Amino acid sequence: MTPSPTPAPSKARGSTSLKLSLILPFVVLIALLTSALGMLWYWTGSQTVATLSEQVMEEKAERIAQAIDRHMHGSAAVLEATFPQGMHATSDIRDELQALQTRLWIATSLHNPPNDYVYYGNQAGQGMGLKRLDSTQAQLRLKTYAEEMRSYYRLDGINAHPVFESTETKLFDPRQRPWYQLAQKTPAPIWTPVYIDFGIKDLVITRARRVLSASGQFEGVVATDVSLAALNTFVSQLQLTPNGRAFIMEPGGELIAASGLANTRATADGRLERMTAANSGDSLTLAVYEEIKTLPHSAEAGTQPRTALLDDGQHHQIRIAYRRVTDSAGLEWTAVVAVPHQDILAGVYRHMAMVFGPGSGRVDRGHADRHTHLWHGGQ
Repeated sequence: MTPSPTPAPSKARGSTSLKLSLILPFVVLIALLTSALGMLWYWTGSQTVATLSEQVMEEKAERIAQAIDRHMHGSAAVLEATFPQGMHATSDIRDELQALQTRLWIATSLHNPPNDYVYYGNQAGQGMGLKRLDSTQAQLRLKTYAEEMRSYYRLDGINAHPVFESTETKLFDPRQRPWYQLAQKTPAPIWTPVYIDFGIKDLVITRARRVLSASGQFEGVVATDVSLAALNTFVSQLQLTPNGRAFIMEPGGELIAASGLANTRATADGRLERMTAANSGDSLTLAVYEEIKTLPHSAEAGTQPRTALLDDGQHHQIRIAYRRVTDSAGLEWTAVVAVPHQDILAGVYRHMAMVFGPGSGRVDRGHADRHTHLWHGGQ
């Protein structure tokens, strides 16, 4: 019996080609539609996320500015309580020891912390200062002659009699101190430059105002120290993305407070010095400083938060929000929030990965969700 002939290969190939010609256009069309929708979603999603993130960053910059204002504002009231406007100083501090002691106690009760130390020095080289230790106790620091060492006394209440404790071994002359010399030259209150207090190993700034005699002549200077440690704590506790950063910066790039960075550093010989944008070794900080360094001198900058998108020098985009902070005593700081652009768009990248590669989207989901929480549900 003759076997049946095998079907011609050309017929099988023809059938397959027909199926491909019918199915392939639909596959290509679906792929194109998916890509187009994905790109459209990416564009609209990235624009929306960027806009919302800018708003959140502006709010955080404004919160930092408000924290600065609350921290520094009480200093004016502290000086006013010690020497109210119109109150004249005598040429000899011994004529008003009890009255000045009482006013110093009251002044250190107003805004404590941070204004727990208030002091006065005059042209005669005399001085009195009061350092509050707690609500019921203080340390009085007094010198009534220019050539004598300053003595420390314990006070156990506003009307308590001073109890002698010790005498300094080095001569303290208020007339040689920066706060005295700066305030002597201007009728308005002034802030001294920020400096490192080596007792507490942290940043401190002093507000000072000159005091006049009954004849209207310069007689002395009243001042109060403000520790900046609380501002550093506040900024460090702000919730940001893992690569984000918030800081308070002076016009010269010196850091007052920073998240992820110290505001001081030890030199090779063991001394402490200020941390700046230039010596921080951090490209993000330096890029931000280069962007905003002219802000304190710009009249059009105002006091509203502003935003910008910049490059950190390593081809990484950084979105920033910054807010100028000034006052009548010469304060010129800038509150800054900076976040890498890729952190802001982490959620968008995750959804794109789910469209074009589901496996990648599952791997990055937790990381992206954290970013989404920080910008839309975090502090």
